[in-house]
Amino acid sequence: MNPISSAQTILRAVYAPASPQAVGAASTAPGALADDKVSHTTRISQAGRALSRHGQGAQASSAQGSTIEALREALLERIRQLQEQLARKQQELAALAVAAAVLGGLASSRLQNVLVKQEKVAVDVGADSDAFAQVGMFTVNAIVSPGVDPALVAKRLDEIVADLAKNGPTADEVQRVLTTAVSQRISGLEKVGGFGGKAVALAEGELYSDDPGFYKKQLAALAAQTPQTVREAARKWLERPAYTLTVLPGERDRYAEAEAKAPLPVAAAATPPIKVKGTRGPIPPTGAVADLAFPRVERTRLANGIELIYANRTTVPITRGVLSFDAGTAADVADKLGTQTLTLAMIDEGTRALDSIHLAEAKERLGLDISTGSSADRTTLSFRAPSALASALRSTRLA
Repeated sequence: MNPISSAQTILRAVYAPASPQAVGAASTAPGALADDKVSHTTRISQAGRALSRHGQGAQASSAQGSTIEALREALLERIRQLQEQLARKQQELAALAVAAAVLGGLASSRLQNVLVKQEKVAVDVGADSDAFAQVGMFTVNAIVSPGVDPALVAKRLDEIVADLAKNGPTADEVQRVLTTAVSQRISGLEKVGGFGGKAVALAEGELYSDDPGFYKKQLAALAAQTPQTVREAARKWLERPAYTLTVLPGERDRYAEAEAKAPLPVAAAATPPIKVKGTRGPIPPTGAVADLAFPRVERTRLANGIELIYANRTTVPITRGVLSFDAGTAADVADKLGTQTLTLAMIDEGTRALDSIHLAEAKERLGLDISTGSSADRTTLSFRAPSALASALRSTRLA
């Protein structure tokens, strides 16, 4: 076989479209912007087999052997480039996730601070980096305050995004994003199901990346982010032209499908009996139920008379606390209903020492989450923080 024919065969093995089964069997980590790791792996394997076959036939000709060796080196270099591209894209996805949190994901995000709390031209804002198997979307949104020109808010959105792309985030912003993300992930792993639970984290990694422990790599990619890496990713992707959609309130034309029409009568077709092939066999027996392991519960009473109940579990390094009060919505004064609900809603909107922005920043530095709950006869105030940072609460003045 001549060298040109050998080269064409090998290049077709590497760059020809992979089989539908190979491409559809699995995909890269969510949001690998263009490449498909499985298809690349398949093509690389095909190239290896082609090189082996043609390498054996090339022994008869030194000229042909030189050509094959040159192609082999070129293909190996291309493989290394593809691997580096995949690694860079994973880092870019992590950087864009940080950029989205700085813009509109944190409680102290730039859009929240500027448009909602300072300029009061919007009542709600958000930013998100959605990473899918073949494509990613970076979205920024705002709900305009009544009486405000949407064009003004759109202009301010563009300016804030452009400033982040130009100057990047601060080191404190990046650190707050990372601490918050790690705290939420670790806390979620204490559960089995639900959003963020162990089952979801493991299944997502297995589905998209053929790696149940992929969430660890995602956390490592986040931990590697710096203001510089975030700025570079923001410049690359957020300075491109964007699609803008403005939804205005008001009357709408009637939808054609809103006019319901009576369905035409349809004659019921005879359903043939379903033939069952084989058998699933007997139902497997129920296994033994393991004993529940309850943590040891300790009780004491503080100097102010509050009873303290402590239970230590070591499943995940998270510290949770709950203050429970013997009063609820039923205790509202008759002509001031909603007082308790309003009070709970204002819990994280500021203290005597910190306004809402500085309180949000202090919570994010600790990975601290504060939540409230109520019923007719009970009110609860809860917090959650990484155990490594929970001790810092003692020296952090929030009140």
